[in-house]
Amino acid sequence: MKLQTKITLAATASMLFLSQIFSIWNISVTQRQIIDNILLFESEQLQSDINSFSNQLSTRNVHNSQGMQYAGQSVFRSGFSENAILYYEEEELDNRTPYIFDMKHAETLSSPYQSDVIPNDSPISVFLEELNGTKLLILYGSSDQFQLLHYRDVTSVFQSGRELLYQGILVACILSVILAAVLMLTIRRILTPFYQLRDAANVIADGDYQRRVDRPGSDEIGQVSQSFNRMADRVEEHIRTLAEMNEKQRQLLGSLAHELKTPMTGIQGYAELLQRVKLPLGKQSDFLHLPKSLLPAGRM
Repeated sequence: MKLQTKITLAATASMLFLSQIFSIWNISVTQRQIIDNILLFESEQLQSDINSFSNQLSTRNVHNSQGMQYAGQSVFRSGFSENAILYYEEEELDNRTPYIFDMKHAETLSSPYQSDVIPNDSPISVFLEELNGTKLLILYGSSDQFQLLHYRDVTSVFQSGRELLYQGILVACILSVILAAVLMLTIRRILTPFYQLRDAANVIADGDYQRRVDRPGSDEIGQVSQSFNRMADRVEEHIRTLAEMNEKQRQLLGSLAHELKTPMTGIQGYAELLQRVKLPLGKQSDFLHLPKSLLPAGRM
């Protein structure tokens, strides 16, 4: 795999991964803020309903539990929220919602929803529960023997968060493709001088020692190109020096061969003559000493 492909894949994958991490975090924070805003509004509404309920109930003259339940039911039906339930000593007394909440066993619900908008010492308890795919924000508060429950359907908040996440993934994928294309072009342009260095090195390795790289500039690539050209100059100079030395050696060997050829031919001729012709001993001695005079001076 080429270097530009590795860099492109690594950068694109990192961008895609980090963008999704940021998107998830951002959507989670935004979703939390929306839920907290809803919770703040609902808690204020519930506290207002509890106060209003207590004030209206205090005007009723009741003497027993049954009368208290009737009075509470009457006050509750006089205009409280449609998303509310009235309990009397934790027994459901009136339910104006399509759901049934058993607040006697509230511990069976999900963990209480923690939020900074609800103080720790607040009499209102908050739960975030999922029923049949519906997300419900449940608020529960007390007024003497009565308890009021409000709920708010926040499913759309979570659906919007998922839709935003999917849209973010789609946009991130499109941007990743664009980024990959831009990176490929940019990295290819950046690496072009290195490709020129590679080609020049191959040409020099094939024997063309005059090849150089034309890359002006004072950046790192320019410095590498200058160093490469200096190296090529030294290599060419060294090759030229070796060629000159080789030529001198060739000429020396040619001169030696030429100088030795004539006396060796004479020696060979005298040797053949002595083998083929019968001469007196005196003549043979003369012919044997004669080849010494044929040798070059200093070669004897």
